[in-house]
Order: sequence, then C-alpha cells, then structure tokens
Amino acid sequence: MAKDDLILIFFDLETTGLSIETDEVIEVGAIKVRNNQIIEKFNTFVRPSCDIPQLITNLTGITFEDVEKAPDVEDVKKRLKDFIGNYPLIAHNVSFDRAFLEKLLGEKLENEFFDTLELSRFFFPSLTSHSLQNLVKTLTIEKDEAHRALSDAMMMYLLFQQIVGKLEETDPYLLHKLKEISQGIRNYELIFGENWEKKGGKETGFKWEKKAALHEAKHLPDYLEEEETGIGKYFTGISFIQASLDDDLLRQFVHVSYKKPLIISTYDDSSRSTVMSIFGKSGVNVASLDDMGKFVCPAKIDYLLKNTHLITPYFKMYFAALVFYFHNTKDFFLHNAPVYIQKNALLRLISFCDKDWNNCEYKQVCPLVDAVNAASSASVIVVNHSFFFNKQNYGYLFLDKDVIFLDAFRLPKVFSLIATRFSLNDLKFFASYYQFSKEKINIISSVFEQVAALSAKEEIPSDLIKMLREAFSGINNKLFEVFFDGDFFWSEKRRGTLVVCSVYSDTSIFFEKLQDIAKSIVFVSSEFGIAGRHNLISEFSGLRGSIVKLPSTQENDKKVFSVVPLFLSLSNRDFFIDEFTDFFGKVHKKGEKSLILFTSLDMLRKVYFSLKRNGFNVKARGIDLNEEEGEIQMMLYNVTPACSGWSEIYFVKMPTFFSYEPLGREEYLNISLFTLKNIAIELLKDSAYCVLFYINGRFGNKNFREKADDMFVSFPFYAEQENALPSIIDNWKRRNRIKPKL
Repeated sequence: MAKDDLILIFFDLETTGLSIETDEVIEVGAIKVRNNQIIEKFNTFVRPSCDIPQLITNLTGITFEDVEKAPDVEDVKKRLKDFIGNYPLIAHNVSFDRAFLEKLLGEKLENEFFDTLELSRFFFPSLTSHSLQNLVKTLTIEKDEAHRALSDAMMMYLLFQQIVGKLEETDPYLLHKLKEISQGIRNYELIFGENWEKKGGKETGFKWEKKAALHEAKHLPDYLEEEETGIGKYFTGISFIQASLDDDLLRQFVHVSYKKPLIISTYDDSSRSTVMSIFGKSGVNVASLDDMGKFVCPAKIDYLLKNTHLITPYFKMYFAALVFYFHNTKDFFLHNAPVYIQKNALLRLISFCDKDWNNCEYKQVCPLVDAVNAASSASVIVVNHSFFFNKQNYGYLFLDKDVIFLDAFRLPKVFSLIATRFSLNDLKFFASYYQFSKEKINIISSVFEQVAALSAKEEIPSDLIKMLREAFSGINNKLFEVFFDGDFFWSEKRRGTLVVCSVYSDTSIFFEKLQDIAKSIVFVSSEFGIAGRHNLISEFSGLRGSIVKLPSTQENDKKVFSVVPLFLSLSNRDFFIDEFTDFFGKVHKKGEKSLILFTSLDMLRKVYFSLKRNGFNVKARGIDLNEEEGEIQMMLYNVTPACSGWSEIYFVKMPTFFSYEPLGREEYLNISLFTLKNIAIELLKDSAYCVLFYINGRFGNKNFREKADDMFVSFPFYAEQENALPSIIDNWKRRNRIKPKL
C-alpha cells in the first residue's frame, strides 16, 4: 500500500435493474481494509419500494421475501455513511455502483473512487474478458457466491491484491506516464504510493518494437495446375453469379486465382476466415487487409505520450488503456485485440495516417505499412465490404485486380451503416491535438449547441457544416476529409451523447470508381431479384451485367415449410416475450436443432432468459461466454452462424437498417425482404428439412403480405389460430423427415 494506515473500502451493490432513474438498491456489501488486512465488513439487504424482477432473482438469488423485512433506505443510509466515511472507494465498473450509491445516500460523494475493471485492463491487458467472474476464474482467485454484494466485494479485494503484486514487475516509467496521463482524473498515487516516479524523473520515452511480421502466405507450388471449371470466363466486365456460397464455389475461385490476382470482399470475420483457409491450403499467396480502424498509428501514440497535456479529460483513461496494451503486446495491429481495446473510444481518432511513409520514422513498426506491402505482393487480397465504401481506400495501387463480392446481398446493409460520426468530445480532442485557438473551439461548441436544438434525423443546415469545415480547414486528417465529403448531415444521440453524422447517399460513386480501377467485378449471391425486381444489387450499385446461374451442388429435394403465425404480435414487447416462449414450447420438440434470429439485442436477451427459465438448452451469441453449440442457438441477423443443419429457424422481425436511410424507406423495405430471402437460402444449405417461422406484426396487413410474397423460399402457411398449428407442424415433420440410411 502507498501509506501506512491507508484505509480502502471495497464495495458492491445489487439492484433491481440497470436504470438509475427507476431501479433501486436491494443489497449492499462492503469491506474495510487497512494495510492489506480486512478490519471490518458491512452487509445488508435494503427494502425496495418495488418488486424484484424475476431476471434479477435468477441472477442473484435474491427474492422479495429476502428483502420485505429488511431495513429501509433511511436506516441503511446512516450506517453505510458512517462505515465509508471519507475513505477511498473501490468497485468493479465503478461508475455504475457510484451512481446507485449516491442515489441511495441522497448526496454526491467527495470520496476518491477507483475501478478494479479499469485497473485490471492496465495490468492484465491481454485478457479477452475483464468481467469480475472471468477475472476470478482466469487469475485463480478464491471464488465466493457470485452476484451477491459482499462476496463480490471480497473477490474485488483479492483481485486488487493481485494488481498490487503486478506493480513490482511493471516498468516504473510506464507507471509514471499513467500518473501523468490521469492527472486530475484519478489520484493513483494515493493507493499505489510515490514509487511511481522513476529515479531521476527523466523522460526516457518508449522503444516500440514489432511483435511479429504479419502473416506471409505461401506462394503457389509449381506442381499445382489450374483445373478447368469454366467460371473464369465470367471475369470480364461486370458479372452477377447466382449461387450459394460454399467451399466448392470458393475452390473454383481458387483456380481462377492461379491465373489472375483477385480481391475478395467478405461480409464478416467468419467468411473471411473460411476464404483465408481454403486459399491458404491451396498454396495461394493470400493476404488479409482488415478494416483500417484496426491499424493504430504508433506515431500518434508517441506524440500524445510526449504531450499528455493535449489529451482532453474525457479521453485520458481511454488513452492510458491503449498505452498499457501496446506496451505489453508490442502490437499495433488490433485484429486479435480484446473487445475493450477494439471499442476504445479514442481508437478511431488516432488510426488515420497523415505521414509520408518513405520518411516516417515509425514505418518499421507500422502495421499499416506491413499490411499494404503484403497486399501489394499477394495473389489474393481479402477485405471486408466496408473497405469499398471509403473513398480514401481507392488510392491504393493494388486495387488493379479482379474483384469478387461474396454475400453481395449484404452490401446494402453494410452501406446503410457507413457513417462518420463526431461528438463534441471527439472534436475537442482534435482541437486540442492540433492546438486550435480558443476562438475556433468556441465555434465548434456553438455549432453543437445549435445542432442540439434540431429534431432527430433533421438535416443539419449547410451553414453550420460550413462553420465546422472552416474550423478544420488546412488540417491533414483523412477522417475529416471523409466526413466533409458526405452529402447528408444529421444528428443523433448515442448513449445519451449528441453526435453529428455524415453519409453518402449515392452508392454509385463508389462502384464507378472501382469500375474504373478494377479489371472486372463479380457479385455472388443466392438470389438477385425479388418481387418483380430483376436485380436489386445491380440497382444498388449502378453497375450493369448479366446474371449467371451456376448449377447447385446442393440437394434440390429439400423439404421446407414456411409458417407465418399471425396470432403472434410485437406491439407489446414485454407481453411478446411470454407469448413467444409459450409458442416456442408448443412447436419445438426436444432434440430439434433450432436457430432464432433477432433484430434487437434487447429482445434477444429477454427471450434468452425467458427460455432459460423454462428449461430450454439455449445458447446466445454475445451473452454466453462459451461458444459451444446448444440445441437452440440465438443471434442477431448481422451474425453469420458458425454451425448449420437447422430443423427450425425463427425469424423474429425482418433484418432492418438502423441508421440514416439514404435509399428511402420503400427501397429499404425491398432490401429487407431481399436480405431475409437470401439469409434463409444460405441457412438452408445443409438442412434436409426445415420449418421456417416468420414472426412480424406487419404480416397481419394483407397489403404487406402481397409485397412480401416473393420473400418466402416456400409457399407460406398463414396460421391465424394457435391451437391447431403444433399438430400441423408435427404432421408435416413426420411426412417429410428424411430417414437415415441403414
């Protein structure tokens, strides 16, 4: 500890929910520590004025019977205030607990607050998860009852002991820089002492090293010759290949790559990994060029380390987390970085390159230089769809190749999410970084004040955008080039913060550029048309070409039953959760492999816990820590399932486009229907028989049904009554189930 007799309070609260406005504290646990020794404990239930939700009871084990005779808030307030005094307070994700603690006590506390979540990210930066439960498991901390206040406080205390132990092996200069970065935000000297300062106090700087060279793919062996597949003849001009994406199709593209270099654009990491594996195993020199936001500029990290006064308060601790991560891993390429690093709020603000590579002193450790050099010499380059919706990327010389868009039906979805967003904190960071005058900073603040008065989704007047553009004129910053190059500006709230957004409304400008550079462009999708529209991807891209339907390698005698349960409604979300759970229990048979897709993470979570409570073997991407398969899988539409062979698929609402809609609402309805049809076809690839459930309140409208008619992969059965449906489905399964061969 820093000083003799320093007293620290480790505390945890259990609440009725996450909303500081409506939820209440139901349990308090706290431990008082002096010189690493526990000297006192505090633990009590608190009687709330509301019921305890079942979800909280499932998580914590606390029932209303536990708290109905507990002390009331007024009684707990006095005893808790006496216990914590003015001592430093430590919690895991402290901002949450602090807000509820101050609400419970009815006053704003002047105590110092520290966060074991933040500290664990500093001292164990490579861990993929920093939840308290995962840290306890990974660091082999003695585990107590989870999600109970006193036991969680005890685990925090033991975690803190390990953090203190890491100080001995931590570079003193790194600790010195942390103290400097966090000045005015955290008083870390209070809990770790004055030994943070390196003897002599000299600014030595960090010596950045390259962790390892990026993947160098093998060159094509001499003995491999191209097999004649015929698909190579479509690599002239613009082609639309109608085919399911499978390994057989990718192998055909492998043989094309033997004669001509390719750029393959994929939708997500899963398909990217498949492409890399198949091409790599075939001996092709393949390179992956990830989203540019995952390459961090080491020059900017060093510049900010030498000028910590330029980091605005909001970003100080975000920067500290990045420094500890880079210092520990020596890796500025973030594709495999933990989620908390990839989502670091400062990351995108320091990921652009504004240097002449030939004269940059950091080029030997710059991952962007390595990636572009690897791409330039590769036979096949794998990128993601968003790569082509950034004008800055069209300056790379390696684009002079044949380009293949896999899962082309997802391009409109990707485009709809491409927006450049800046909050006031973002722009103030840049204003400090470029050392703007107070006058310019006042102009930026004034623009945001006027934008705040606009209604949601209202276009921002051009004179306000002009004021921002003039404030940042003369700045060599590619982020601002892209931002001001947009043709529509609006504002929205993100996690309660006002942001100014910029998008392009014309998709053709990107594809026209690509057409001028690339040797040919090939789009691959299971379907291109819907509802009388011959080729939606052609309309979306502005490119014209013929549709080529490849012969399917899949069985054509699939048995598919499309069911639209009209009696299910989404008008009341909370009611729908119980309604869907009850319906699922009636139509699902134990042992059936089922997939449930959602547009909303909030609804996914609620259905997940509802099914769990009812005893179903369910796994949800993003909720379950383990990725093993369950009988029932749940995920959002924007995730590609890793497994296949479904017996039941539930589409809860249609895939939607959440951000600004530059193509118009009617067009995006068609795109949503088109996307859902393609997703269904892709999911059915390895299913001999399957029941598809389409659940959307709009199907109750006959006009909507007519618009959506071509979306279904089999003739839809509109079920108006719930009682007969389970037996109808059972009869269909018995008639159509493929019997195993003996």
